[in-house]
Amino acid sequence: MSTHILDLLAFVPFLALFWGVLLCKANFSLMEYDLVVRWQNVLSEPTFHLALTLVFLFPAILSEGNTALGFIALIFSSRCWKSHPDVIPRIPDVFRDINFLIVTKGSNTSAVQCTIESALASVKESEGFLTELGFNANIVMLLDEGTGNEVVSSHGPGIKICIVPNDYDCPRGGRYKARALHYFVNNAELHNDDWIFHLDEETALTTDTVRAVASFASQSCCTQYFIGQCLIFYNHRKFWKNSLITVADIARVVDDLGKLFWQNTVTHLPWWGVRGSSLLIKASAEKSIGWDTTNLVEDYWFAQQACEKQYKCGWVRGICREESPQSFRDFFRQRRRWYAGLWYMGGNTGRCQMILSMFGTCSPEAVLILANLFPKLSVPSFTFGSAVLFAAGLSMRLATAVIQDLDAEVTLISLLKHQTAVILLNYPSKLMEYGAAVSAIISPPTTFEVVSKG
Repeated sequence: MSTHILDLLAFVPFLALFWGVLLCKANFSLMEYDLVVRWQNVLSEPTFHLALTLVFLFPAILSEGNTALGFIALIFSSRCWKSHPDVIPRIPDVFRDINFLIVTKGSNTSAVQCTIESALASVKESEGFLTELGFNANIVMLLDEGTGNEVVSSHGPGIKICIVPNDYDCPRGGRYKARALHYFVNNAELHNDDWIFHLDEETALTTDTVRAVASFASQSCCTQYFIGQCLIFYNHRKFWKNSLITVADIARVVDDLGKLFWQNTVTHLPWWGVRGSSLLIKASAEKSIGWDTTNLVEDYWFAQQACEKQYKCGWVRGICREESPQSFRDFFRQRRRWYAGLWYMGGNTGRCQMILSMFGTCSPEAVLILANLFPKLSVPSFTFGSAVLFAAGLSMRLATAVIQDLDAEVTLISLLKHQTAVILLNYPSKLMEYGAAVSAIISPPTTFEVVSKG
């Protein structure tokens, strides 16, 4: 199913455009706007009003615009993912390793077991392909000493266990997941040409994804990519069990198809960050940067270091599937950790991106709500621009929800119900995000809280 869904991604921008046009028409109809007249009013507005509109809506223009560029790039996705013509599969004299690294605390036992089973099955089915490209595949479970005893005792053959000693300290004080990763990178005897594919404890692998990872790694000699990112869908288990959280996580897939796809296929520098899961890194780059950070979002920290060192990134033509948090408490804890990490990282990059993302997604809706409450005070350029930006943002969520539902093979009736849910829960899901962001700034978490899944 993965290959067929990836082929359909080129049609997602057109689906988003269809929804965008409908939403724009609906917005203008609700506010009793004549589109031609409204546009003429915008053009005849004082320059001050137009300038003020651009300033106020600039974060939304930049945020949604960057995402839209990624969606446009999806039209040419088959070309972006086309195999490099200089790569000829052969059996080399020296085999390299691809380490499928599962980082876990061992508390989500059922989730970890599912990840291990999918990894074992996918790697076994891909053995011939991996050998043809000159790779050995290792499935490695990384956990702290004294944790995950149940997982360790039942892991079975084919899995390597890497235990982080309790007395291990990072030189610069790295903590939590970063500490474990830094230990692995410096103690696993990695060759510079080896690769590490990072997985969360609930990430489901497929044969197509394993092959995509190997293809990406084999082409790195020509592409000069050191970092690769897979697409992540949040439809692995308990899909749509909590509709509000599912809608909130659709925004993450939108970011994957928008900002991250753009940076990985056009700019090739991870300025917008990376996902810590479904992340492929060449060992030479990972050893050069390391994971020695006290920040709560070690993946974003790593991406910023990669930018500074000019390590190029690309897109891996594969899909990994994960599970959304199932309770509002876990959702809030997860988001609060992310936003606290961005805000308190140091420097302005993280804060600027957080402000752009938060303010950019809420300002169009705020303007439209005020325009409906106080129509006599509404400024044409404000309402016109906000209506277009609101339609753009929501249409990309709706189109993404369709492709994720198709991947999960839901019924047509369920798909239509989910489209309605996205429209109704779009703004409430954003309010949840804003609440977590404000809480992270006012009262940041002091520990790395593990979200319960499985």
